[in-house]
Amino acid sequence: MGGLGPGVTAVDLRDAFLKVGVQLESIEVMLNPATGCSRGFALGMLPRPAVGEAIVSTDDLFERMKTALVSGHAVTVLPVPPLATRPPST
Repeated sequence: MGGLGPGVTAVDLRDAFLKVGVQLESIEVMLNPATGCSRGFALGMLPRPAVGEAIVSTDDLFERMKTALVSGHAVTVLPVPPLATRPPST
């Protein structure tokens, strides 16, 4: 997630995504170590569905997340491919 203001917290993000029907397993706002303020982006993890639970398309979840407003502002939401599908770094 990007485009976050300096005062945005994980609680702000969790609340914004819950309002659009998306619950994240974890959220980590990247902080500037010198100021303790948000560096403008965060990482979030979607929960894995439990056995027997209906699977919701991740495309649908990302579309919902893109409509969330955090502190009155839209955020940029981009998926990160799993490590197993990323090309090796050089």
